[in-house]
Amino acid sequence: MEYAKQRGSASITVDLYDGVITVKSNNNQRREVLIKRTAYDGDWNWIWEALEGNHIPSADPYRAAYYGEETTS
Repeated sequence: MEYAKQRGSASITVDLYDGVITVKSNNNQRREVLIKRTAYDGDWNWIWEALEGNHIPSADPYRAAYYGEETTS
């Protein structure tokens, strides 16, 4: 299946420090925290898998059904 390219532009920073993943926006010279959560074993690998475009099963069954993806459950 072929998908359309994402439009627009954005920039983020992803940090893993002391067992916490923090995602910050880099827009308008503000470094707003978008997500900050505990990092569990394997989370960093999942981030890289997503960035490399490898298939990751969806944790959201509704999204999975819509896009015809596998689910994690």
